[in-house]
Formats: sequence, C-alpha cells, structure tokens
Amino acid sequence: MELAYSPAEQPWLIPLAALPDVDREQLVSEFLQRYRFYDAKGEVLGLFGPEGRALPLNGTRLADALVDGDRLRLGGRVSRITHVALGAEPVIHDWTLSFPSLP
Repeated sequence: MELAYSPAEQPWLIPLAALPDVDREQLVSEFLQRYRFYDAKGEVLGLFGPEGRALPLNGTRLADALVDGDRLRLGGRVSRITHVALGAEPVIHDWTLSFPSLP
C-alpha cells in the first residue's frame, strides 16, 4: 500500500509520525520488512543512522536509528513510501517461467 507523502525541505529525513503502526522498540530488520522508501527513479533507499552511516540490520532498535528522536534518515531523496499491510485474506500469485533450450 502506498502512503500519502509529500517531500519536505529535507526529503531524506522522514518524520516517524508520517508512518502508521511503528513501534520504536522494534528492530530495524522488522521495520524494513514492512516499509520501503523509493527515490524518483523507483530505486529502494537504504536506512542510515543518526551519524549518516548505514545501519546494521540485526540487533539495532529503531529508536537507536532516529535523528533528533523522531525522524528516519534515508540514503537519498524520498519520493514514495510503501507499507505492507497484513490482512486476513492470502494473496496468491501465479508465475510462468520458461527457460531457453540447453545446447
């Protein structure tokens, strides 16, 4: 589900209040399973710590990743945010794969 988002003056900093259902105590790895941040080209942006370095995914609490206690720092200008919303109905996709003939 795409979230309504208008880039601010510093589009690489996202206020935590703009994201639904966020627990500051959850691990960064759990947070990134539910949220994706994209730049204008559609590429996924990584999450950075307050000092501007990439975060280790395992063992880092989201609260420790916040800038000024209430904003997330991303590795570029955020133009779109998506959120995985869990529902009661399963989502089923069918794929058809074809491979070239072996020599």
